[in-house]
Amino acid sequence: MKHAMSCENIDFFNHLNWRFTKHLLSCFGAWPFQTLRLRRVIRSVVFILVSSLFIPEILRIITVRKNANLLVECVPIFVFHFLTVTKMLQCLLNLKKIEQLLIQIRRDWESSLSSIEAEILNSNGQQNRILIHTYVYFIYSVTVVYMSTPMVPKLFDFIIPLNESRPKVNLYETEYYVDSETYELPILLHSYIITPFPTTIILAFDTLYVSCVHHGSIMFAIVGFLCFRHRLQNLSGQKNEQNTWENGKTDGTIRNYHSLANCIAKHKEVIEYAELLESTYTTSMIAIVGMNTLAISITGLQTILKINEPSEMIRFGTYTVGQVVHLFFLSWPSQKLIDESERIFQSTYQGEWYALPPKLRSCYVLIMMRGGKPCALTAGRYYTMSLQSFSQVVKTAVSYCTVLLSLQ
Repeated sequence: MKHAMSCENIDFFNHLNWRFTKHLLSCFGAWPFQTLRLRRVIRSVVFILVSSLFIPEILRIITVRKNANLLVECVPIFVFHFLTVTKMLQCLLNLKKIEQLLIQIRRDWESSLSSIEAEILNSNGQQNRILIHTYVYFIYSVTVVYMSTPMVPKLFDFIIPLNESRPKVNLYETEYYVDSETYELPILLHSYIITPFPTTIILAFDTLYVSCVHHGSIMFAIVGFLCFRHRLQNLSGQKNEQNTWENGKTDGTIRNYHSLANCIAKHKEVIEYAELLESTYTTSMIAIVGMNTLAISITGLQTILKINEPSEMIRFGTYTVGQVVHLFFLSWPSQKLIDESERIFQSTYQGEWYALPPKLRSCYVLIMMRGGKPCALTAGRYYTMSLQSFSQVVKTAVSYCTVLLSLQ
């Protein structure tokens, strides 16, 4: 039975909407439907590779900790790789919860849906796929630009040579306790070889997160606009039919009650899905939001300070833009989840619920009470992932950047 379930999951997640995310997660052993042995081998290899770059960065910070200017240069990329490790551990430690989320998504897609519900699910699924592909291509493009900056001085030395070589640009601030001039090429090659792994891990986490949150918002939309409003209008439209509501005991009333019960069950199911989503990501989001704020501040400062060094300015500028887009990418789907869950109350209230029999009416009052409390994703249950919070974080980061600039 378990083998059959695995085959079903594999078939469903080979669909275009999920294939990209599946491959990204599989690259570091975080796809729940991989075999246990394969997951262990892949995650061990990737963890060693990422650590081989992360540890020298930590050593560099320790070495230059008394030099504020050098320390500031170390922070941005350290934050990037710290987020890499955080997101990798989040995926691996919450693998069972991620599997539950994915199984629920597959179940929703394969459940009995009306033509309108299926159309909403499909159209929104395609929109999510386009969003994810655009984001992935953008982040990989930023990575390529960042990786190319060490080659710019060398290229200019070849095209427009000076009396002396231009200052070299390090891809990462690392400390291997060897002569950096003598071993410049091996260090650079090591950095280039490892760089795709952190980027892929971050993209895998982000695309999975966005896909799961997006699915929750779609299901709230289906429940709110079709299950409640459409069916409630149908119920209200029957109130003038002979004996439909008489004493609340007719066959029509019983059928309507079962229809309402089905709506409530779907609503409860989506709420439980959102709660599972919250418990899966809330802890890791503390580090992600905090480190993003720090990174935007530092890289923004570096972009301004390096204005007379075009290659460095471009490197830190693209990194800053990438961090802002990254935080927006995590905040926007959560905002949609909040909006769609809030619309449950609006969709229910717009119908003629007051004209229903007392038993049905009391059920709708309970639905409206629960719908008045929107589902939201948080960072540590203190910071709500939303567009308002995103704008506040960006403002805070800019303020920190201004303060740091004034101290120069």
